[in-house]
Amino acid sequence: MIIAMLLGPISGVGLGLVNKNNNLLREAVLTMAGGIAVVYGVAFIIGVIQYQFPLTDEIYARTMPNLMD
Repeated sequence: MIIAMLLGPISGVGLGLVNKNNNLLREAVLTMAGGIAVVYGVAFIIGVIQYQFPLTDEIYARTMPNLMD
């Protein structure tokens, strides 16, 4: 799943590669790396917060598919 906010830097990387524009490529890669770091950081924090909530049978059923799925 693509994060919509990273669509601009991904397009910038493609445009920088096609046009051989090193400045645009460098800026797009740095922006994308920063965005990825923010996404992973937020996901980690939410994961730490959610760790304290109990897991129910419904959650286990949705996260452990079997052959019938």
